[in-house]
Amino acid sequence: MAAKEAGCRNGYEIAEYLSVTEEFLLDALNCYHSKYGKGLQKDNYLILFEPFNIYKLVD
Repeated sequence: MAAKEAGCRNGYEIAEYLSVTEEFLLDALNCYHSKYGKGLQKDNYLILFEPFNIYKLVD
């Protein structure tokens, strides 16, 4: 979620922010997708894996 707060808008920017390759990021997202399904809520964020996106939830 720090990448989202830093203004990253796509997989390339998130991978750059995390200092990993896009391939590594996509592999990690696929693993999370396999484990959690289409998405999950973490704190006040909704993380979708299909299609990938992160939404900040408002109170």
